[in-house]
Amino acid sequence: MNRNYESINTILPMSLSSTFEFINGFTIRKKYYNESVTLIIMSITLIFAQTVGTLIHEVGHALTVLIFGGIVYRIEIDMSHGACYWALPYGNNLQKAMIALMGTGSIILVIFLVCIPLYRKSQNLFFKFSGFWGVVFLNQQFFYWASGAIFGGLSFPWRPNPNVAIDGVYFANQLSISPIIVGLMAIPLWLIASKWQNGLLKDFRDNYFTEFDLTGDIMKYFITFYVITIQIFNSLAFMGISTF
Repeated sequence: MNRNYESINTILPMSLSSTFEFINGFTIRKKYYNESVTLIIMSITLIFAQTVGTLIHEVGHALTVLIFGGIVYRIEIDMSHGACYWALPYGNNLQKAMIALMGTGSIILVIFLVCIPLYRKSQNLFFKFSGFWGVVFLNQQFFYWASGAIFGGLSFPWRPNPNVAIDGVYFANQLSISPIIVGLMAIPLWLIASKWQNGLLKDFRDNYFTEFDLTGDIMKYFITFYVITIQIFNSLAFMGISTF
């Protein structure tokens, strides 16, 4: 009796242990699968939001030109850069300054009318990420005005003239003020947008990932790396140093 009892007592826990190990292994594999899918969706929505954001920026310039009776020749975009070629034969300096401003102005409108409602109300991960990336893109836009106006308005030995292709520099020139003043005025907006972005990131992680979830950590560091890298490359470009 004792021998049979001992045999059953030994085999049963081993069987249960093996079963739990199998279930736990399946759960871990499923977890890493879900993390991989999440990161893939995050990368796809980054490309989507960055490209669409650049297009919206340039369309904002173009629509403002047309409202003021000007001519739009063409728009060129890639994932991170864009250009709008236009002419305003009978426009004044204030109108031209508004044209420069409405690239980012159109982004602000889309953020509040589309991106934030998508982030708050949608349960679809693609749309939620798209809404979040919209705020990240807004952060980049204010950084573009801050560092772009400052570095673009300075003279360097390799680039003696200000870069009027940068919105902040063009805006300042039309209003006959220093681009550095425009850049300094944009810094608080950039800091506010950065704080907003970080707050949304924390909210995203708290609601969709556990405290020790690898995906949440990867997302945080990926976004931080992306934002800082783009800002460094843009700053070098604003100084006239090619980054490509």
